[in-house]
Amino acid sequence: MPFPTAPPPGRFVALDVEMTGNPPVDGRCIVELGAVEIVDGRLTGAEWVSRFDPQAPINPIASGIHGIRQADLAGCPLFADKVDELLRFIDGAPLVMHGASGDLHALHVELAALGRPRLASPVICTVKCAQRHWPGERARLNDLAARVGLDLGGRGRRRGHGALGDARLTALIWLAMGGPVPEQPRPRRRRRRGSAPGGGDGA
Repeated sequence: MPFPTAPPPGRFVALDVEMTGNPPVDGRCIVELGAVEIVDGRLTGAEWVSRFDPQAPINPIASGIHGIRQADLAGCPLFADKVDELLRFIDGAPLVMHGASGDLHALHVELAALGRPRLASPVICTVKCAQRHWPGERARLNDLAARVGLDLGGRGRRRGHGALGDARLTALIWLAMGGPVPEQPRPRRRRRRGSAPGGGDGA
C-alpha cells in the first residue's frame, strides 16, 4: 500500500504516554504524557509535557524502559491537576500515536476515574500504518525511524526515553510516511424490503 504523497492539511496532535506498568486502579497509571502540535504537515513547536504522581508504585520493568523512578515523581502534580490543560492543548484534534491502543486505554481509564468522558478525537496509529505498508516487519519507533531515514540522535543508545521525545519522533515518522489517515468506512446502503442480501433484486 503506497503512502500518501503529502501529509493532510489541518491540525493534528502527536501524543505519547508513559505508564506505571501495573494494572490501573481508579486511574493512577500515567506517569508522564507528552504532546506535539502538527499543522499542515509541519511541527509548529507548540508542545505539552508533564509528569504525574500516580499515587501507585511503578513496575521495575516499566521503569527500566522509560527510566522514570518513583523518586522522580515526588512533588509532581496529579493527573487530575493537569487534565484540563491537556484537553485544551488537544482541543479535539486527531491524535497521532504509536501503539495507540495501550496509551489510549490508559488515558481513558484516567479520565473515567475523574468522571470525564472518553476522548472523541479520531486516532491514527503509526504501528498500524507501518504494518499495512511493511507487513511482517518490526514496527517499533526505532525501527520505523531508521526505515524512513530519521536520525535518532542517540535515542536508541541511551537508557530510557521520555514521552515528549517519543511524541516528537512519532510525529516525524508519521509525516515521513506522508501522514496517512484511516480510511473512512463506506456508508452501508439500506436494503429495500424483499431484496436479496447481496443488493439489487437478487437476480
